[in-house]
Amino acid sequence: MQLYHGSVEIIEHPKILDQQRLLDFGKGFYTTTNKEQAERWAAIKQKRTSKTAKAIVTVYEFDENLLTSDSLKIKIFKQANEEWLDFVVHNRNINSAANYDIVIGPVANDTIYQTLTLYEVGILTKKETISRLKVHPLFDQISFHRQIVLEHLKFMDSYPACGQQLLTVKVSTPVYSDEVGLDIAGLLQKPDAFVPWHPRVCNQDANLVFVLS
Repeated sequence: MQLYHGSVEIIEHPKILDQQRLLDFGKGFYTTTNKEQAERWAAIKQKRTSKTAKAIVTVYEFDENLLTSDSLKIKIFKQANEEWLDFVVHNRNINSAANYDIVIGPVANDTIYQTLTLYEVGILTKKETISRLKVHPLFDQISFHRQIVLEHLKFMDSYPACGQQLLTVKVSTPVYSDEVGLDIAGLLQKPDAFVPWHPRVCNQDANLVFVLS
């Protein structure tokens, strides 16, 4: 199977690096089977890095037979259910590696991250959150959490991630990020605007990065 990783450089030999950001499945190396998702990741990282950085997608080959191997500890979330929610919220609050070799499951898109934010700050109950999760399509992500397991990722190719429009929005007053997303989407007449990252609650003068789909 082919896997894709979005970054600002070609990564022939993946490594697990310390992250300042808290990730869905914990510290690890993240890939996806969806090219569009990887291109969005690359565009976001480019925006965060510098004006001269390039958005790059690296392509790997991975033997999917390893996913049924008894030698690896693998966790698979088939959908964004209550177990997935607990796991993601836990990892979004603790910067540590998952207790698995590989984790496979949905990756939260803009609407899902907004829902998680509202749940974390106590606005939504777990039941309400799960109900919202069920009505949104999700991309997948496959994360690797041990360096030795990364040796199974075989570098195949890389290409520039083109065609992603980025917009940085400055928030003048403290508001919840879902309100910002709705306002910006309406302003741009882009009801399907993709909002891949935001703080949990937007502080005054915060900068949000939007990728327009």
